[in-house]
Amino acid sequence: MKPTEEQLKWFLEQCGFEHRYLNIWLFPDGTYGKVPDIDSLEFLGFMFKYAVPKWIESFPHGGGRQVAYRMFSPLFETLSKQDYQKDLFNLGKEFAIALFWAIYKGLGGKE
Repeated sequence: MKPTEEQLKWFLEQCGFEHRYLNIWLFPDGTYGKVPDIDSLEFLGFMFKYAVPKWIESFPHGGGRQVAYRMFSPLFETLSKQDYQKDLFNLGKEFAIALFWAIYKGLGGKE
């Protein structure tokens, strides 16, 4: 399930983005641009660049690194053992949306 525009806006703001106008955002690194569509493979990379580090920071005493390692290790192990290239596009889209909801809830987002 895709998030509403309001949920996506809240999420991006939690990750340090500032909405400027229409679909243009000020990114945390000071650049301007559009956020990739949530059901794209590009959004998955976007999540790992911006959202996962923010989520890890939200844990007290560095505990987020341990949680992230436990959460992502099985995924990467599975991907390394399988011939996943044929299905990478679809897997990436599904994983991006699932990762969005996990981090959204982890940052305190409401349904």
